[in-house]
Amino acid sequence: MDMVQIGAIVLSFEEAGDLSELIPWKSQDAWLLRDQLMQAEPALVGFVPISTCNRIEFYYSLNNAAAHYSLFDALLGLLPPLAPGVRPNHLLGRDAARHLIRLATGLESMVLGETEIRAQLKDAYEAAARHHTLDRRLRILFQQTFQESRTIRASIPMDRLPLSVATIATRHLLRRIAPQALNLKEARLQGTAVVIGSGPMSRQSAEALSRYFSSIVIVNRTLEKVAPLARRLEAESVEFSEFLANPGKFFKTNEPGVIVTATSRPDAFITPEVLGRVFDRGVPQLALVDLALPHDVSSGCTDDSRVQLITMDSIRPELEGNRQKRAEAAAMAGETIETALIRIEASIISGVSSTLLREIQKEIRDKSRQELETLLSHRLSHLRQKDIRMLYDWAIRAHREMNRIHKRGLESVLTHYYGGNGEPGLSEHTD
Repeated sequence: MDMVQIGAIVLSFEEAGDLSELIPWKSQDAWLLRDQLMQAEPALVGFVPISTCNRIEFYYSLNNAAAHYSLFDALLGLLPPLAPGVRPNHLLGRDAARHLIRLATGLESMVLGETEIRAQLKDAYEAAARHHTLDRRLRILFQQTFQESRTIRASIPMDRLPLSVATIATRHLLRRIAPQALNLKEARLQGTAVVIGSGPMSRQSAEALSRYFSSIVIVNRTLEKVAPLARRLEAESVEFSEFLANPGKFFKTNEPGVIVTATSRPDAFITPEVLGRVFDRGVPQLALVDLALPHDVSSGCTDDSRVQLITMDSIRPELEGNRQKRAEAAAMAGETIETALIRIEASIISGVSSTLLREIQKEIRDKSRQELETLLSHRLSHLRQKDIRMLYDWAIRAHREMNRIHKRGLESVLTHYYGGNGEPGLSEHTD
């Protein structure tokens, strides 16, 4: 079946343990890597790389299912070596599709049901479309996953849980600098919170901080990307180069400040020199929240006693405590996920086989039309024009119904065939 030609290579916080182990892979040019993979493994057809703060994944499709393991070995040969004991997970066929569904619904995230991941998946899908690396299988898989994930999320109990890493980081920050603010319904802190970046993590951070800080500044290279958010939060928007040139002017004198950064830049641009220009403004304390990987804050910044640094590793214990909640929610959503998986596979089979189906349907349609015209010119020649029109309408509806039955039939066959037992002949590649 066509789903056996889909695979996923996953390196996340689960496999890596220490998030810093992701950096060597995250620093690679994914599209150059794809070109190199095409040369090493000609069976590669589709390719969608996904990179977030706590994972890097490669979804791919092949024109030969036997090439899964040679592609896995080729990828590992092209990427920087990982630390001893760290090995990516290789998922094939239905296991890969199931993982993507769980990922889109937040069940594979550090924070149960996090809301950023779906937007990050859509960004990855759109990037693959721009680079023309989506084949029909991956296109259908991602499009159907986006649709199904909305229904699945509704079945996951997430009331009163923090739904993003940014939310947890904000709470961690406030416990350090102003624990009393956590119990306030309105912003009470008079300092300035600067948020750098336009991705989901940055947007979530700006949303969370706006409930506590009276002054929010959003920094990005392209102001158009953050303008709607800035207007909604009544925040100031500043171009990235302008902020780095004179960061001090955006903070209030004699009030502590916060910088939250979650960019995809390869360099650490928050340096002691940048912070020095902030302290020259008269800012007594700075809390830095670095949610980027690689880090945006250079190591020398913490040598200053006026600086507090919070990273993903700082909030790791809270994130680890989410593991049991994720397992419980996944169990509750399991049946819904399996049903969605069957629908997605039916769509892939139907979509990939559409050329053959169109030929079959055309042959049936042409033959039916000939038989109907023969009847109308002989045994049914006495019918009035109105009755003839009704017969043609009936034939058209029957043809459309046949197309619908085809997909329903695929779903029924898949449901009967798998029965929740997984995919025959394929399993995780973990050796």
